Amino acid sequence: MLAVYKPRRGEAPLWDFPDGTLYKRERAAFLLSEALGWQLVPPTVIRDGPNGIGTMQLYIHHRQEDADYFSLREQHRHEVRQMALLT
Repeated sequence: MLAVYKPRRGEAPLWDFPDGTLYKRERAAFLLSEALGWQLVPPTVIRDGPNGIGTMQLYIHHRQEDADYFSLREQHRHEVRQMALLT
């Protein structure tokens, strides 16, 4: 099983959110997606790792090499709408 570790220390600041909160928002997105039954966000937990507190998120291997936004939008219209609502 592979995961991606994203420490708070490495977050790029965003003008519309307080600094150092991305990892909390990633965890919240996972919890909301699960509560809604959408399962759009890979399992995400908060952990204190070698570079400090951050998220660990399950790595999902992309199997469709030729996929892009436009083809996915057509094939998965319902899921794309859910993603837009979630963000």
